[in-house]
Amino acid sequence: MGHHTGMFVASEVALAVPHRVTAVVLSAGAYADAEYREATTREMDTGGTREGGSEVDVDVAEILEDGSHLVTLWAKRYPLYPKNRPDILNRFIRDCLAPGVDPAEGHYACARYVMEERVGLVTAPALILAATEDPVSYPHTDKVAKVYVNAKFVEVAEIEGGPIPLMEQKAPEVVEVVEAFLDRVGA
Repeated sequence: MGHHTGMFVASEVALAVPHRVTAVVLSAGAYADAEYREATTREMDTGGTREGGSEVDVDVAEILEDGSHLVTLWAKRYPLYPKNRPDILNRFIRDCLAPGVDPAEGHYACARYVMEERVGLVTAPALILAATEDPVSYPHTDKVAKVYVNAKFVEVAEIEGGPIPLMEQKAPEVVEVVEAFLDRVGA
């Protein structure tokens, strides 16, 4: 199971060791084809925005000696996160402070990943979790579901009201859907 950037990792694990993967859960990710890679890289490098206005440079901030880059990162994510839940943004900022962590690297890694050459190798049953309030990934849901052409089967489960931090905000709903899926596949 992988969420957002982790979706790419989970997909890659499912195809790399199919004998060890009974099912794969792909949560709130995008389809990273050539167009996506080019747009993401360009927009992050220039501080632009994607069509529809959702920021793609959300994790880009020059590290400054006075620590003000942390306020910049908070401000960029704040509109995309649930209101009245500063604890979730606190966790994000804490993660940004880990040694060697560059929060933007996950976006660049996704932009380097040649997904269209890899997803057809996934054979495990797949569950696509779609967070309905995630302006970054939700528009990609149908496309992501369609590209896993060799998966035993693909299901899509929408998590109503699910934002970008789906796992933190809607954990009980995610657990319920994932457990039901795993029961169906016998995992």
